[in-house]
Amino acid sequence: MAPKTIPLDEVVQVLRRQAQLHENHAFSMFIEAAAQHLELQDQLLATYAKHIGAAHGDLLDNYKIALQEFLDKTEWVQKTCAGHELGMHRADVLKLRIESLQSSLEWAQGFANDLKVEVESQKKLLDGLRDLCGYVENGTSTALKISQDDATKDWVVTVGKDSVFGRSFKDVVRSAIEKFGGGL
Repeated sequence: MAPKTIPLDEVVQVLRRQAQLHENHAFSMFIEAAAQHLELQDQLLATYAKHIGAAHGDLLDNYKIALQEFLDKTEWVQKTCAGHELGMHRADVLKLRIESLQSSLEWAQGFANDLKVEVESQKKLLDGLRDLCGYVENGTSTALKISQDDATKDWVVTVGKDSVFGRSFKDVVRSAIEKFGGGL
């Protein structure tokens, strides 16, 4: 059984009555000082409780505002939820999507770099082929011929009576540039 709580003002009244009954001046002064002390403590506790409640309320209000702002700014996550994201917290969905985008970005950057290297390689090959065609424009009647052997499927570049062979078009052009000139 919980102890009975007696309000402070009732305790003070009982102490003051006891002091009057005993008609003891020292006891009466002691009781009055104790009563004043208890009343002062009660006032201080009420003041502290008020300030703590206000601070707690302000803190709680700040958290409510922050939460509402988060919910407002992430509503689109809720509306665009994919099947595998059902039941996940919005912050977890955002993290998952950001990681996926970062991974895609890294892949795209790698792909773009590979494309850049390939474009530069193709440009060099084209410049070399252009130079190779200029090789036969030296005032002679030498002809440049590029063909593919039907039997072996090898590519062939023939300049006059000289020929160069390769398994791919790129290989044969590179070989011809190295042999006949063209700056590759």
